[in-house]
Amino acid sequence: MATDPVSDEEFSVERCFTVHKGNMPVLLVAGHGGRWPLNAVPKRSRPRANTVRDDNTNELLALVAAAVREQSGGTCEPYTVSALCHRRYCDLNRSEGDASEHALATRYWRYYHGTIGAMVREMVAAHPHALPALIDVHGQSWRKDTVLRGTQDGRTTPRLLALYGSAALVGSEGLLGALHAHGHAVYPPLDVAIGTHATTPEHASFNGGWTVRYWSGLAADTPEGHAATAVLAHDGHTFVDAVQLEIGFHFRDTASPLMATFAADLARAILRWHHHYLVPHEHRHEHEHEHEQMKQHQQSQSQQQ
Repeated sequence: MATDPVSDEEFSVERCFTVHKGNMPVLLVAGHGGRWPLNAVPKRSRPRANTVRDDNTNELLALVAAAVREQSGGTCEPYTVSALCHRRYCDLNRSEGDASEHALATRYWRYYHGTIGAMVREMVAAHPHALPALIDVHGQSWRKDTVLRGTQDGRTTPRLLALYGSAALVGSEGLLGALHAHGHAVYPPLDVAIGTHATTPEHASFNGGWTVRYWSGLAADTPEGHAATAVLAHDGHTFVDAVQLEIGFHFRDTASPLMATFAADLARAILRWHHHYLVPHEHRHEHEHEHEQMKQHQQSQSQQQ
């Protein structure tokens, strides 16, 4: 990317993102991992604005997507969107009005969420019998060896919880449960019920921001949600279950081999979650061949090692 700013009209917002269309009902996004400046946009100056980058979340997302593809023998590829510009200029996990104070940053925000919207609609259309899901990848250092769940205590995953209960997230084949089965600590603990009256609720600072709240439909019927629906030309009713994963720094440290190990384990958890919960029982036979190929490929890889 050129370091010298150009006019807003000449600036290509598209170049500020890495986008990949997948073939499974899973969308991985990372809005806080970018390093670039955003043309001539000044740093956000609002009081208490968080401008800290989530180190290496873009790199982790790429590793996870590649591992899903490899572990499934090429039969499964998630959709992905990664932002390349620094959070200090525009916070993509806020509503448009709170994201930035600059017109170009508004274009950047709209491109990111417009791309998410296009992928959500494509997933829903391509997988009419599935429960498409969005995973928003973030980083935290509160517990560096732990993955924090952010679902507004289950309110951004209403469809999965209505059909399968808490097991869809914290059971042995749920997203967090399957990850824990590979030896990774998760918070809240798996034995705590999911809900607004849980004895151990999700951490208030990491319990799911704008992205999972809007694209799950939770924030759709708010003034900010109505504004987003209008500017994004969204239909206002195509939403997906959404989970914010706050990844501890030990799993994002590029100097450590643990990052690649964790990425592979998260990919395995996503594939188990996809097969057991995102694909409904009555249509699961359509994916059995795909799942068998994945198992055979994993067994082959294990034997080679």
